[in-house]
Amino acid sequence: MTTHSRDFWQRLVGEVMAGQRAAEVARRYRVPASTLRVWKSRLEREKSTGGPALLPVVVRPTVRHEGAEGGLLELSFGRLTLRFESGTDTAYVAELVGRLSGSC
Repeated sequence: MTTHSRDFWQRLVGEVMAGQRAAEVARRYRVPASTLRVWKSRLEREKSTGGPALLPVVVRPTVRHEGAEGGLLELSFGRLTLRFESGTDTAYVAELVGRLSGSC
């Protein structure tokens, strides 16, 4: 899966905000329409709050779990902890964090 920069997504969201349909923009750039919608929501939220929502990050060594081939990324939201294996799709993690950060 190709990872696109923030500027790329801002440009696409700008096209949607200028009146183009999100599905058409997504199809033209060959990106998932759902990801475009997530970026649109994120950028609108940032604009209304004055900037990106920052989450505290704690980096600590992890114990290797049986069957895990690489390292683990661990994200904690209050009492909730999520663990992702190394190589997990970053767009998936970002979307999940974005959705959870609004509810935690």
